[in-house]
Parts: sequence; C-alpha cells; structure tokens
Amino acid sequence: MMMRSLLPLLLGAVMLPATMDSAHANPFAASSKSSSGFLERRDVPNLSSAAFVVANHRTGEVISERNGNRVMPIASLTKLMTALVVLDANLRLNEMLTVTNADIDRIKGTGSRLAIGSRLSRAEMLHIALMS
Repeated sequence: MMMRSLLPLLLGAVMLPATMDSAHANPFAASSKSSSGFLERRDVPNLSSAAFVVANHRTGEVISERNGNRVMPIASLTKLMTALVVLDANLRLNEMLTVTNADIDRIKGTGSRLAIGSRLSRAEMLHIALMS
C-alpha cells in the first residue's frame, strides 16, 4: 500500500525539519562524497536545527544526525492529517493542480508564496505543505 511506504517519509518531513543558516549555504560542506557520488557519514552538516536526521532512504543508514533520538513536537498536526487524508483517499499524486483565486484564505489572512495560476502535481503540493 502506498500510504505505508510514504508515511515514514511524511513523519520525518514533519517531525525533523532542518533549516539552513543561509539560503545559499551548502549543508554538506563538511561532508565528502564517496566514489559512488553519495555522501559518506562524516561531520555534521551546517544546519541550525536543534535536531535532524539525514538518512539513505533505500538502506535506512543514518548519514548524519544531531540529537536524532530526541523526542520533538510535531510541527503541525493539521499538515500531517491533511497528507494522511489525501493518501488514504487514493488520489492521484501525479494529477496537476492549479492555484486559483478560490484558494486564497480571506478569513485568517494567511498567505502562500504560490502565485495564482501556479500548476503543480498533488505530490508537489503535499511536499510544499509539509515542508513549510
């Protein structure tokens, strides 16, 4: 089932966000790449987060971490539940969605950096929502 394979990724994205010190910083500047081109477990990336885990999604090998076992609060339960509802509904993740005027929140006054008319796949929209 697709939801079972995506759930760990979604939980990781929501529970362990990593923010960079600056927009142009290279988070793996202190790490080196192996002959295969993948990062080797080396120094901690230059991230300002109190806790993070960087892992190989295929093998589960932890490449780098800081306070990886620390229990952290969920950034947004609403975002996580939205993702679970979308996945549980078996909606096509590759379906293209368009941001329209109807998507503007006029009650709470919240905003988005996505311009009206932006077209993204449902998977891209979920990714953006979970990472924001």
